[in-house]
Amino acid sequence: MTTPPHDGEAVTPPAAESADAGRRDATGPKRRGPLAHNPDLDHLRIPPSDKCWWCGSKADTQEHRFKHSSLRRVAAGKGPTNVFKVSNDYSGTLKSISKGVQVKWPKNLCANCNGSRSQPFDYAYDEFEAFLFDNGSWLGGRSSLDWTEVFGEDWKVGAANLARYFGKQLGCMLAAQNLLVPAELVQFLDGSQNCPSIGFSMARNWRGVSADRVMRRHDRGGEGLMNFIGLLPAPAYTTEGRFSGIDYGCHIGYVWMVATWRAESQQRAWFEQRELSLPLFNGSVREKLRWLPRLAGMEYKHAREKVASLTKLLPGKFKR
Repeated sequence: MTTPPHDGEAVTPPAAESADAGRRDATGPKRRGPLAHNPDLDHLRIPPSDKCWWCGSKADTQEHRFKHSSLRRVAAGKGPTNVFKVSNDYSGTLKSISKGVQVKWPKNLCANCNGSRSQPFDYAYDEFEAFLFDNGSWLGGRSSLDWTEVFGEDWKVGAANLARYFGKQLGCMLAAQNLLVPAELVQFLDGSQNCPSIGFSMARNWRGVSADRVMRRHDRGGEGLMNFIGLLPAPAYTTEGRFSGIDYGCHIGYVWMVATWRAESQQRAWFEQRELSLPLFNGSVREKLRWLPRLAGMEYKHAREKVASLTKLLPGKFKR
């Protein structure tokens, strides 16, 4: 059985074109926010706690759901009014990229765990995001990624710490929902070399890849879709009434990163081998045909903007 505690949310520059296939449309009826509790999961919850889910100390800090440096990049030096967010409970520019329920999890980590203990995870994420940002123009056509391209010869440490960054996000999401954080996840963050019950994988979203190419073709030197970041829907799973799994996913542009916990399972993780497979989702013939009208609309929009900009350069007598 699956029940979604989290419906997904996205952060983009204003007036942006969305290529996120997993996010729910925010223009419909308002529903519970990403931090609200789905009543279908109430029988699985543990008592609320003011303790850090990682170490057990007093929880007095909040982790960003979207990394603060990522939000600053999307803002492009123009502040929160240059950051547009869409979720099932919010649609509009942000009031702040530093604080608030729209960008942070609740207080469920202590300052030490949210600071120095997890700093190597943040560094790994920063390196990975910079790689995507610098290489997004061609990565969409690649079916695999060599970790040495991102982290150099120390790729094993870098790829594992990148997984720990997303593992920390998974833990914060579970704690925000008063759901039990798996002991294996805590051990992995503490330095264990493996975390068998959690799979860490990546993929390319074909819709995102195609939108990225359109955007780059009409904006030479632009960032394409890489300024589009967001969280994917997060279904929870039960087996015979017992909480047995959950998915955490996010995307940077057209690249999806997913952590899947399944109780008592043996799963693969992206840090286990130097070359990582990047499968293509939403790339079937049917999906491509369904997406063609959207692509045509994007092309038409860019063409009109180009004509309008050229018209402004013409002498007055040539303008309509």
